[in-house]
Amino acid sequence: GSRAAEVEALSRAVRSAVQSSTVASFVTDEVLNQLARDGVRVRMFTLAAGAFVPCAVWDDDDLMAVRLRGDFGGAGEIMLSQRVGGIDGVREVVPLPATSHGEILHILPAAVVRHLPAVNIEFTLSTHEDGVERTVGTYTLVHAGPLHR
Repeated sequence: GSRAAEVEALSRAVRSAVQSSTVASFVTDEVLNQLARDGVRVRMFTLAAGAFVPCAVWDDDDLMAVRLRGDFGGAGEIMLSQRVGGIDGVREVVPLPATSHGEILHILPAAVVRHLPAVNIEFTLSTHEDGVERTVGTYTLVHAGPLHR
């Protein structure tokens, strides 16, 4: 019973952090599915390396999730670099889950994306192999700017 209460409290905390625009991170499908079941509105985009995909978020979206696909070549960790409108932003290194199966799932608060003008949001994934950085791929969301229904 106490373990279930801890899991429920963690779920509420994650949901609150996502909805308050304070979280951008890598997540698993299980976490994303739980957020959706808990009522978090998710806008999903899937990109292959080299892709340019139009994107937008709506007023009622809480979260933007981006599936980035690539050949991680058995790497133990992945580095994500993000550029918005040509300006360097987030640079994050995380362990690569054994369950990644050639894609990672990155989430961003929809409120942050919603307030961007029409810009490109670029992600670059890379790994380190034998001390050498290898680019897995570059992925571009072509953001249309704020949209309202």
